[in-house]
Amino acid sequence: MSRKDLSRRDYETLRHYDRMMRNKKRNCFGVPGSCRRCPYYQKDWKYRRCTFTTCIYGKDVKIFRDKPLKHDRFAKTR
Repeated sequence: MSRKDLSRRDYETLRHYDRMMRNKKRNCFGVPGSCRRCPYYQKDWKYRRCTFTTCIYGKDVKIFRDKPLKHDRFAKTR
């Protein structure tokens, strides 16, 4: 798609979304105060607390649980 195929308004909208995608942020609210407030915290996983193996915010926290949960919480199948 070239610039000639778009109207001016469509081109400006496309440029707006292009700038938004290139200007990505990890978390708009900054570093969370605790792991429970982090968007990557997984309370229902049996062996881990986080989606990542190391904290992306640079905190020195344990990702793996000392004691695993009794059950993994998955959707029940019929």
